[in-house]
Amino acid sequence: MRLGQMMGLLVAAVVVAAAVSCSAGSSNGDDGSSSSSSSTSGSGGGGQGGSPGGQGGTASGQGGQGGSTSGQGGSAGGGGTSGCQGLGDACSDCSYQNCQQLYCACYVDADCSALGFCMSLCQINDQTCAQSCWTSYEDGVSQGAIALHCAAQYCATECPGADLLDACDQCMFTNCDTAMNACFANPDCVGLYQCVQACSTTACETSCYTQWPNGTADATAAYSCSTTHCSGPCS
Repeated sequence: MRLGQMMGLLVAAVVVAAAVSCSAGSSNGDDGSSSSSSSTSGSGGGGQGGSPGGQGGTASGQGGQGGSTSGQGGSAGGGGTSGCQGLGDACSDCSYQNCQQLYCACYVDADCSALGFCMSLCQINDQTCAQSCWTSYEDGVSQGAIALHCAAQYCATECPGADLLDACDQCMFTNCDTAMNACFANPDCVGLYQCVQACSTTACETSCYTQWPNGTADATAAYSCSTTHCSGPCS
């Protein structure tokens, strides 16, 4: 596994997640208004559908029996109002259009969006800051990486900080997400992988394990998962 490369990708930009969380950070009001607007539209649509029975039910659909049923249906339709949307910048708008499922999954996930916001406050190469984000929002690591990969595929111009994951990385973040999240969240696991990656001898690798003993368990779990689920792309 090439954890150093994967860390670089996340440090460079959990671009989609960062954009998402900028909205999440300011959008208790924004999401609320968005949600309110959308659900009003949904229920209004329902009310209008049944409003020949009684116009008084346009807001809640309670004005008439026909409007009530239709209004409830419209409200349920408005249940899709998660607040997921492009944020008006080129990258998030492109990601929303071309990677909507992954983008919105990160958008509505508390850890993924919070990780993006946290990372957006870090300087590029600030390992200490990045590590703090990974540790704080462990469950968002793999989801953010996969969303970023899609942005790199379809929005390279709009999201210049996004880089493609190779086949091994994609497999690991998809099929070994729990193990990858745990490793990224553990500073010793990250340190161990960085150390081993720089080695060219067995003696050097042994020294890394001695230097980062508390990372061994998480690193071993990630490696074990790779041999089970990603042996082909990670060979």
